[in-house]
Amino acid sequence: MKALILKDLRVLRPYWWIIVPAHALFSANGIISPEVFFAMSVVLALALTMALLIIEWQQDADRFVSSLPVSRSQVVHARYAWALGVALCGTVLFALYGRVLLAFATPRLHERWPGTPGWESVEDLLGFFLVVWLVSVAYLPFYFRSGLGKGTWLFVACAAPAIVGGAVLSRWLSPSWTLTAAAEVTGTAVTVVGALVVAAVLGFLSLRLSLRFYDRRDL
Repeated sequence: MKALILKDLRVLRPYWWIIVPAHALFSANGIISPEVFFAMSVVLALALTMALLIIEWQQDADRFVSSLPVSRSQVVHARYAWALGVALCGTVLFALYGRVLLAFATPRLHERWPGTPGWESVEDLLGFFLVVWLVSVAYLPFYFRSGLGKGTWLFVACAAPAIVGGAVLSRWLSPSWTLTAAAEVTGTAVTVVGALVVAAVLGFLSLRLSLRFYDRRDL
């Protein structure tokens, strides 16, 4: 699996000069408000996961990898490891970019950031990580079942009600607010451990589905 992850990094190597400045630029544009910055950072993290899948799809990497002495199980595990790494790195960049950008913000922009910034809160950082991770593990079974194109359309069709409902609920019930409310009742440590356990269980169930789908898929 380690070799596959290193292969993924090599695949992206020619594109880092585009990915890194684009990520920083769009993050800077999102600093206009806490909600926009959170949403923009989530989208950028998910875009990095999709960038790898799109580039490999263009290079027909599935057929190439299937000819190598690696099992399909290793391929699936490598994709989930990549998604986990992106979620963790995305959370770090969310905190890093936010801290740097707000340090150079104008007084007028500071007025749009009342209270403690999200990257200063454990609940906000955990909420960010959970959103990126859960969207990734929800998508990957579709990808391994039907490939990039058809799998993406199936995912969007199945997830559309949840996306619309989430967009409506997020106006009153954000992930970080929900975790903060839970932390006030159970304590921060219990909330963090509980959220991570739920994320791990959902990730495991998603992994099992992906393994089954990819094993049956005709490449």
